[in-house]
Amino acid sequence: MWSYSHEFVQFSNHLNAADFAVVPVMIALIHQTFSTWGRYLLASIAVSLVCAFIGLPLFVYLGITELSNWAYINSFFTLFLTGVLVKIIVHFITARNLKVEHPAKSEPKINFNFFQRRRKAR
Repeated sequence: MWSYSHEFVQFSNHLNAADFAVVPVMIALIHQTFSTWGRYLLASIAVSLVCAFIGLPLFVYLGITELSNWAYINSFFTLFLTGVLVKIIVHFITARNLKVEHPAKSEPKINFNFFQRRRKAR
């Protein structure tokens, strides 16, 4: 997997500031900035690519992170899937709270057809 040469938390050599601060903050910023699924997924892919193929190699080059049995593509998929999982969890929590606060409103549905073109009103 990976380890850090400078420890942020003493009980584990696999967790550091990037795990506790940078990744969660980036996921939160993407979530707050892009509300639709299509834009969220595109932004999540872009940020995951930058982190996995620019940020992580830079950390390795600077000696901050040491990789063992881990590839950059694994980081991309991990970051992307974490972002999607967070979006799904937040969606269902929001839908549940909306249902409790306003029982007359219907539960919002996840629309996975985000690549389809929207039809113009005639």
